[in-house]
Amino acid sequence: MIALTLLDGTTITLPARKQTPRSHPPPRDEPPPPATADDNQLTARDLVTALRAVSHGADASEILGEARWEAMFAALLSLLLKKQLIADWEFVEELKAV
Repeated sequence: MIALTLLDGTTITLPARKQTPRSHPPPRDEPPPPATADDNQLTARDLVTALRAVSHGADASEILGEARWEAMFAALLSLLLKKQLIADWEFVEELKAV
């Protein structure tokens, strides 16, 4: 069971997922292992690693290619809205304030 305490002090107890054994992800400072011939699909981890590298001035064009920032931003915003992590009106108000 997992106990979740909300901001108003209410505690909710939820059943926990069954733990499945999985390998530990690489530490954040290490790049992901190189792709193999069978595994040449771009993953979200690859994107995050490449974007972090670009933010520090590195060239990640090998991974990102011609980065389509609009497409990445649209995908991220769509997920946030679908999962109801943000409300559409909150985003619009924040965008207007910028």
